[in-house]
Amino acid sequence: MQDITEAYLILSDVDARIKYNKIYESYFKKKAEFKNNDDKKSSKHSDPKSTEKDSHTYNEKHSINDPELDNWIRNANKQAREYVFQSVKDIKGITFNVFKYTLYSIGLVLVIFTLYLIIILISKTF
Repeated sequence: MQDITEAYLILSDVDARIKYNKIYESYFKKKAEFKNNDDKKSSKHSDPKSTEKDSHTYNEKHSINDPELDNWIRNANKQAREYVFQSVKDIKGITFNVFKYTLYSIGLVLVIFTLYLIIILISKTF
């Protein structure tokens, strides 16, 4: 729920969506280029550890840093967490009220049923 809300908050803003899409495309383009280079290297090297090391290097060297978008993502994450927290709080409140009114209704039905039985018992004694 939090991830969906966060994505909605980011992608529903036109400017943030444009920035996000550019960075997303750039990220996957670089990742594809790196994978192609990595495939060429792994065909030359049969050591699987070298591929692992190269992947780790990719993540460090090619992280995309856009302070404005990072700020948007942080704010969206914060809003999403607050939204989820408030939703859980509301659900707890609703559940408590349903439970309370259910008990109240059951109690009321028991009182009415008891009064009905008393009336039947009294009417049979006369």
